[in-house]
Amino acid sequence: MSHDPGVEAGLQEIVDALSVHLSRPVLVDDVDLRPLAYSIQFGDLDSVRTESILGRTAPDAARDSLFGHGIRNATEPVRIPARPPIGMEARVCVPILRGGRRLGFLWLIEWPERGAERRSVKSAMASSALSSSRLVSRCCSDGSPPTRAFSTSCAMP
Repeated sequence: MSHDPGVEAGLQEIVDALSVHLSRPVLVDDVDLRPLAYSIQFGDLDSVRTESILGRTAPDAARDSLFGHGIRNATEPVRIPARPPIGMEARVCVPILRGGRRLGFLWLIEWPERGAERRSVKSAMASSALSSSRLVSRCCSDGSPPTRAFSTSCAMP
């Protein structure tokens, strides 16, 4: 695990900028669904997001549900429907890949859409996919997988 403040700050900076751009909370997990970085949380949060951040890992029921939607093999954004019995709102998972290798996941909670927001969902997904690509390029230029704070081999430019 890296304790390099520059690496941690770089990832956090990307997540915060994306959150502002999309006007919604953003979270980045490693491949085991442990949070690496998350934006300021605004709006209503579901209990899965809250437990993931506070507990530093997704609850078991959420992990089973999310992996059951095929995110481990996804190469494009995946919409995950709400699961009210476990306190999970609908969300979008954007896989973070480099050279076909899964490095983690970028998450957006889907809020009820209205008018212009409805048209921006695809734009948000595309922007998130682009940002995840930039995230990998900036933080893991050697293709190493991120750890809780990105491995020491992931250098900032």
